[in-house]
Amino acid sequence: MIRNYFKIALRNLKKYKIDSFISLSGLAIGLCCCIILIMYVRFEWSYDNFHTDKSSIYRLTERTVNSRNNQIRHNTIHPYPQSIALKEEFPEIKSLINISGGSAQFLKDGKYILEPIKFADPEFLSEFTFPLIFGDSKTALSNLDNIVITESAAKKYFGKKNAVGELMTIRLRDEPKDFMVSGIAKDIPANSSIQFNFLLPFDNQIISAPPEEQKTLRENWYIGFLETWITLKEGATKEDLEAKFPAFLERHYGSSWVERDQIKYGLQPLSQVYFNENYRSGVTQSSNKTYSLILGSIALVILLIAGINFMSLTLSRYTSRYHEIGIRKTVGAIRHQIKFQIIGEVFITCSFAIILGIVLAELLAPFSDVLFQKELDLSLISDPVLWISVLGLLVILTLITSLYPAVKISGENATSLFQMTDLHKKFQC
Repeated sequence: MIRNYFKIALRNLKKYKIDSFISLSGLAIGLCCCIILIMYVRFEWSYDNFHTDKSSIYRLTERTVNSRNNQIRHNTIHPYPQSIALKEEFPEIKSLINISGGSAQFLKDGKYILEPIKFADPEFLSEFTFPLIFGDSKTALSNLDNIVITESAAKKYFGKKNAVGELMTIRLRDEPKDFMVSGIAKDIPANSSIQFNFLLPFDNQIISAPPEEQKTLRENWYIGFLETWITLKEGATKEDLEAKFPAFLERHYGSSWVERDQIKYGLQPLSQVYFNENYRSGVTQSSNKTYSLILGSIALVILLIAGINFMSLTLSRYTSRYHEIGIRKTVGAIRHQIKFQIIGEVFITCSFAIILGIVLAELLAPFSDVLFQKELDLSLISDPVLWISVLGLLVILTLITSLYPAVKISGENATSLFQMTDLHKKFQC
């Protein structure tokens, strides 16, 4: 029977070529646009979810109020000696990781290439989930002369994945220095707010400066140049640690300065870093959550319009098939056969349109970076959420589009259907 429905559906698609093309292409294109937009929104909301211990990683933030104009300022940049004091004074802190961004010149084929880099404490690779293909994440940044690079960087500079033990000549300031590759990290996921291809031990940020500047960076509490990331021990809570920050600030900065600028420290969960544009930094990426919500709404509107267009054309097509169905009833077709025939035909037609829409989305996904200005990881075929959504859409479209004509037409007798055919012809004339 299903085979018969399939044949009838194909025959009607050929018979009503223009209507079929408009309905199928309209739904397919609408679904294609909807899939790409929804996948982009899902991609945006997946930022930093791959970190195993994401719930225990926080960024130290600062909120101040300008005493002259009451303007609120948000900041993530902190001085180096403060991070040392935090680690010493708060036993609930498991790890305190200093991270900063910058750039350096890398020697390749006799020429220096300017590359963005990150400086981070040795615990960085242990607390964040940036797995190493080669090397030990616990010791890869323990030596000042070490460097961790991604597999893409290894191929670019050495032409191979395993470049552990190789030397890289890098110019951080003026003098070039050789660093040994101690680890090869997997390419950083596109949905990571922290991106890097080259990772150096944090102290290189300080020792590469002139001697007099090194002393200032190490000892001055009022010059910020790094971000402080904190992981908490089991049992410690964000709220309890934040409650201790006011006393810490008064001890080290003085109550008058803290009260004047209304300084308040907080801990920002890793899951909130990407969608918080208040805290701009040179370490992490950020975006506006509103953009995702708008794009998600546009996707639903596109799908709704495409679905309504498809249903309207499908329903109108059945008004011209009263004669055919009347003949089927005359030769003995019973009500439930007619009903399941209509539902089966609509299901097959919807399936064609949805499959075409998925194929179009899969073909266009690699070019989505042109539209969204960022390289996305859109894996449509292997996405279970996509397939569940598509199956749900298929069932909903089939039922909404086919139930009315299935119940209405199958309930009419052959004589009524022939009369309705005549009325339809007169109306067309």
